[in-house]
Amino acid sequence: MAKAFENMRVVSGSGILEVVPLLKDYKDIFVVADAAVQAQIAPLLEAIKPKASLTLRGGEAVKSLSTVEDIAGWLMASGAGRDAFMLIVGGGTISDVSAFAASIYKRGIKFGIVPTTLLAQVDAAIGGKNAVDFDGVKNVLGTFCPPEFTFICPTFLETLPRKEFLCGATELLKTLIISGQGYDDAVAHLKAGVCPLGLITDAARFKAALVEQDPYDNGARRALNLGHTYGHAIEAVSGLSHGEAVAIGIIMAAQLAEKLGKAEKGFAAMLEADFAAIGLPTKCPVEVGQLEEFVRQDKKAAGGVVRFILPVGIGQIEEYDLRIAKK
Repeated sequence: MAKAFENMRVVSGSGILEVVPLLKDYKDIFVVADAAVQAQIAPLLEAIKPKASLTLRGGEAVKSLSTVEDIAGWLMASGAGRDAFMLIVGGGTISDVSAFAASIYKRGIKFGIVPTTLLAQVDAAIGGKNAVDFDGVKNVLGTFCPPEFTFICPTFLETLPRKEFLCGATELLKTLIISGQGYDDAVAHLKAGVCPLGLITDAARFKAALVEQDPYDNGARRALNLGHTYGHAIEAVSGLSHGEAVAIGIIMAAQLAEKLGKAEKGFAAMLEADFAAIGLPTKCPVEVGQLEEFVRQDKKAAGGVVRFILPVGIGQIEEYDLRIAKK
């Protein structure tokens, strides 16, 4: 199974029709698309003439088992066999739930992803981790199954709402903090409200390379959880978006790194100033004690010990195991 993660394909192009050549080897194509981009992908649908198409509305609520059932039912009713190919066009939540459905339908069909938000382009659509939420906890049910390709098209970002853009900015900055490459350049561009395709592609390919080294999250790939242990808990209790919550989670992780003497004094404040200048939130909106139960339920937790990824510097990450006592 690990071979499926070798040579992960991250392709970029200036227009949506450039995805057509990537589909030449697939006969029965089924398209799942975000309702928000229906008008933008009309030329693509006309060009590839899929066997069937399904429209979903993005948002965290779509990441549920009931949506998986809807997708599976649609595939069956449309005559999709094991040789079917699903083209997923949408943001992170659409990518997550649709890829999860594809990975289990008839024990798995092939799929490709065209991410339409900055968050999906640099994170959610890269790496083959597909999941839905369950019982109020994020990403509890899921699979490791990579797409045949991820195609990054910058034109979708031209109509992306600012809040969605900022959500993606968080994940871009997270990746560049880990890689140590391009962080200052990204901050400068993001302050101006833009993000060059080169930065997006570099971040996506860096993540893909980490995934190739460690497909199942047992080593190097764990660095990508930076900001997410606190972030998922903040998202659950506050109602903030994923990107907003992870931005705060990164700052909190940096503050913890300083408190433990692993990062130089002032590092967290530097990140906080950069994030704030871009327009990202940096202050936890709830008491830290309110996060404990959600942190304890984090899928990376075991035996009451939660593994945090700490930013020690730009390009420097350390793991730290923290025991959270039961109340």
